[in-house]
Amino acid sequence: MNTVQSVLYFDILEELQKNYNFSETEDIFGVIPGELLNSFVLFSGYRDLDLYEWFKVEINGNVFYFGTLEVEYTWKESRYPSSEREFQNFIIKRLDFNYGKFMIRPETIQDKVQEIFVKSEIDFDDHPGFSSRYYFVAEDKGLARSFASDRRISLIEMQRELYVEINNNMLLAKFARSVNYDDCLSLLELGELL
Repeated sequence: MNTVQSVLYFDILEELQKNYNFSETEDIFGVIPGELLNSFVLFSGYRDLDLYEWFKVEINGNVFYFGTLEVEYTWKESRYPSSEREFQNFIIKRLDFNYGKFMIRPETIQDKVQEIFVKSEIDFDDHPGFSSRYYFVAEDKGLARSFASDRRISLIEMQRELYVEINNNMLLAKFARSVNYDDCLSLLELGELL
C-alpha cells in the first residue's frame, strides 16, 4: 500500500471505529481466511489477490468479518491494456440457512444481450429496478429465491454496483472499486442487515 493509500485507509478505519467495534482475529469462522476466500467465484477474476487485513465485527448479535484485499487485475477498457492494483473491502457473514450457490452482480450489456437468447437470470416483478440493474444467477433458483426477501432485495437495490455471492451458508459482499468511506459504511450496514 503506498503512503497516500495507507493514510486514507487508516483514516477511514479510525472513523469507522467510532461507531463499530472491530476485533482482530486469526481466522474467519474458524477457517484460514485465504482458503475461505478461494472458495468464492468473485475472487477468481483477479491476477493476484492478497488479504491485507480483516476484523471480526459484532453488531446487535450479528457477527461478520470485514476485510481489505489488495487486488491486481488487467484494465482492458483502454486502447493499451494495463495492470492495476487497488485495495477493496469485503464482508463475509455466516447465514442461518444453506442457500446453495448463487451470485448477484451489476448487470452488463453483454448479460442483457445473452438473456435474449438464453434465459438464465432470476428476475423479480416486484423489484423492476433491481432486476434491470443486477444480474442474479443460481444453481438452485428455489433456494436463491428463498434468500431474496423483499427486505434483502431492497437493501441490495439501494447500493451502487454491489457484488454478492452466496456459497452455501456463507455470504460475501463487496464493491469492485478502491476503498472509500461510503462503501465501507455500506458494507458494515449490510453485514448487520442482510
